[in-house]
Amino acid sequence: MEKLKGKKSLIAIIVIIFICIIALVTTLTINIISRKKAEEEKNKIVDPNMAVQTKAVVVREYDKYMMVMLIDSQYNAFGSVSYSNEGDIGFKKGQEILIHYDGTIAETYPCQLGKAGKIEILKDKSDVEIPKKLLRYCYNSEDKISITLNELTRTKISLTIKDENEIPYQYPSSYNLVKKNVDYEEPKFDENRLVGQPSDNSIQGYLRTRKPKFCMGRTKKICRKRLK
Repeated sequence: MEKLKGKKSLIAIIVIIFICIIALVTTLTINIISRKKAEEEKNKIVDPNMAVQTKAVVVREYDKYMMVMLIDSQYNAFGSVSYSNEGDIGFKKGQEILIHYDGTIAETYPCQLGKAGKIEILKDKSDVEIPKKLLRYCYNSEDKISITLNELTRTKISLTIKDENEIPYQYPSSYNLVKKNVDYEEPKFDENRLVGQPSDNSIQGYLRTRKPKFCMGRTKKICRKRLK
């Protein structure tokens, strides 16, 4: 009986130790997972390319970037954004997306969003309709337009415009006739008055072209000195 009680006590001790080991392993595993999640969240915050989020609708996708309409802004800004490191994950026209980027926007037209850290697809078909003018900008081509002059007089002009674009342009119903100035000559600049020099960012310097209309009562000799 005593041996049997001793065995039972030993088994009970082993079970308790085993339960303690399982509890310890479980606690360590939970701590490791929690630390990893905390590190991931911290990296998301630290990553400058994930600092700002904005919703947009895809207008057109290209090899390395896409044209989008920002729908978080007050006036639905139109711009371009380069793909994140994930690349093109199946973007297409009309999708609603969420762009994580560094918050910088180049004030051009279209505007240019800064470095994208991530781009998510929220809806395959957004509820926001893309304006026709943006579709024309991205999809229309001048090669699909031909203009034929039928008649031209001093008081009348007749044109035939053939527009094969999917969304044709809007053309005015009346035009102004302007007489060509046959005596017009291109302005001649003095190379000695070159201001600035060509650089990597400019193809030519600026030319000083301004000339005084009168000399305010001064002699022509004094005026010439002031122009030098």
